[in-house]
Amino acid sequence: MIERCRKLTLVALAGVFTAPNFMDEFLAETAKRCERAGWDVTSFSLMPYGDWTRSKLRQAAEAARLCGAPSDCGFVALLGHSGGGVAAAHAADELSKRGYRIGAVAMIGSPKTPLPRGVRSKTAYFYAADARGKPADPIARIGAWAARTPARAQGLELIGGHRDYFRSHAPFLSANGRSNLAASAEAAADWVLEALETAWDSAPIAEE
Repeated sequence: MIERCRKLTLVALAGVFTAPNFMDEFLAETAKRCERAGWDVTSFSLMPYGDWTRSKLRQAAEAARLCGAPSDCGFVALLGHSGGGVAAAHAADELSKRGYRIGAVAMIGSPKTPLPRGVRSKTAYFYAADARGKPADPIARIGAWAARTPARAQGLELIGGHRDYFRSHAPFLSANGRSNLAASAEAAADWVLEALETAWDSAPIAEE
């Protein structure tokens, strides 16, 4: 049967000196949502700026091993928190030049920075907002886009601030019991799926 390839690699990139498992629950929930939409998902986390326990040299070696060679089929989506969001945008640009098909980039609670032109249309920017829609994350106020903006910028009504996007328990629950993690994963997955639909027309056809 001939059909469109539905392989997706999700990569989570954490920020400066982050706990090794900081994004694991978020990554798993985002992957689950993409799988429910019919994608065959592989996922892993990277610590581009160092974590608490491992050297940067070892992490760089791991990144090269996990990324491997570009696939002849499927997409890569990068999800970054804080400085990891900046790293995600620039990694997407570099991977694209090396032959990877970039489906989407999600920057979460990241400083603003001019985005590479090749990934702007695939990038969404999410930040914690209070009930009035005002930014509640001081890191999201840093920097500027310099006219090289993402395709979407969206405030997420969350409890807490910069370190709390992926909290799944009290007191990080909305009035209706929804966790920060659920809100963040839903926003990221919705964007990834929307961006993949846009990229779908240029996807290769796989023969099985």
